Amino acid sequence: MDLKTYLATHDIGVRAFARICGVSAATIKRVRDSEVIPSRTTMKKIVNVTDGQVTVHDLMSVIHDETSAQSQQEPDTNSGR
Repeated sequence: MDLKTYLATHDIGVRAFARICGVSAATIKRVRDSEVIPSRTTMKKIVNVTDGQVTVHDLMSVIHDETSAQSQQEPDTNSGR
């Protein structure tokens, strides 16, 4: 489950969740909005606070999403034509 879904499902605000995790609200907002990949320490805190409902894979999925979007937009320059 992504962080945005977790927060909405559990009716937890960004500031309250950040306080529980011991990180800034700005960090949680950026992670929630898939703007950044959190540090290892922050990932561990999020996974622990959510009892594993938000996984490291969920938090890292922003990399996969960006890579997929870029590959769909970039022309294939290796085709040899």
